[in-house]
Amino acid sequence: MSAYLTKPFSPRELLTTARALVQAQETTADIVLTQRMDSLEIVAGGLAHEINNPLNYLKNALTRVRMDAEALLSGRLGKEELPRAEKRMREMFDLAESGIRRIAATVELMTSYSKAGFSRQLRPHDVYAAVREVVAMVLPATGRPVQVDLDLEGDGTVECVPEELNQVISNLVQNAVEACPETGGLVRVRGVREEENLLLAVKDNGPGIRPEDAQRIFTPFFTTKGPGRGMGMGLTIAWRVVQSLGGTLEAKPGAGAEFVLRVPRKQSRLRAVS
Repeated sequence: MSAYLTKPFSPRELLTTARALVQAQETTADIVLTQRMDSLEIVAGGLAHEINNPLNYLKNALTRVRMDAEALLSGRLGKEELPRAEKRMREMFDLAESGIRRIAATVELMTSYSKAGFSRQLRPHDVYAAVREVVAMVLPATGRPVQVDLDLEGDGTVECVPEELNQVISNLVQNAVEACPETGGLVRVRGVREEENLLLAVKDNGPGIRPEDAQRIFTPFFTTKGPGRGMGMGLTIAWRVVQSLGGTLEAKPGAGAEFVLRVPRKQSRLRAVS
């Protein structure tokens, strides 16, 4: 918007120009506010997703422990069943502790956001360790006989915001496990260094992704799951987090869904999650 006025100018012309300038400034401010709110919505949605998953794991673990405890206290467990029950309870306690650690880390991230004006700090993060932790949490929580094969080569460390990248890993692994058939489920997670990038591929032996869905799978609220099984925001958040790291997230159609994540191992700068 030009503020140039032809001399001599009239009061009407001056008023019209001033109003136009104010309107332009308000429009710019609205755009900036909308962008910030969009970014906040994605971050908040991702944090809620990151808290909700371990809460579900905690709920399932406590339900399993409660069943074993009630059976033990009522005398319904025979001596031969005690070792198995003890093993299950120890696994569920470990699962609960992992969930609590994940929630605590997310709350700490939220606190740092509120104190530092949504500052996001790059730190070295072992992606392979995160994969193993997610698998250890997801499998007992689902209660499904899914085999997970890990093929993780070399050093899996990348520079990122760990809590955000954990959202991506958790989403990909959980989606893969849930997509597997009721029996004979298999998930393969492959990790390898590619020059300056780290590649992480997650593949399941479920029905796969239709070509027409592959084009929309990262769109907000798009989901192929049944009612009550997610809002369709998980992959959208994952895609935007990966974009903020200068990486790529690709969905490969065909028999058995495969998601391929590539992120730079070193970051020159951190982009906004938008």
